[in-house]
Amino acid sequence: MTQYVLDTNAFLRYLRKDVPQQTDRVIALFTQAKQSKALVTIPMAVILETVFVLSKHYGEQKDTIGTQLFDLASSPILDIEKRDMVKKALLIWKAENSSFVDCLVLAQAQEEGKALFTFDKKLERLAKKA
Repeated sequence: MTQYVLDTNAFLRYLRKDVPQQTDRVIALFTQAKQSKALVTIPMAVILETVFVLSKHYGEQKDTIGTQLFDLASSPILDIEKRDMVKKALLIWKAENSSFVDCLVLAQAQEEGKALFTFDKKLERLAKKA
């Protein structure tokens, strides 16, 4: 079985479907993963950059991004780095008016059972809510 680490550009081509030839290649790779012929890992950094690019560069809505990424993070055919933490961060991000980075930091603290140390008042309030 061949193992791959998917980069942000390839992930974006799959999500945006804006470069058909590249989209088809990513779909083919995901099909191989579904057939257990490939392992496709998506690093947390790719999720983070994808959120940024989709929202800032493409102007996509938070709810759309969050739903798409949550569904993909839930897919058993993909190896998502720190899957549970990413999913939790996406749920918090969709529900709150906070940056995805803050939601990821909070999710990590919660998932690992650690106290959050921050000077960010908004993040402190979010931590008390979540």
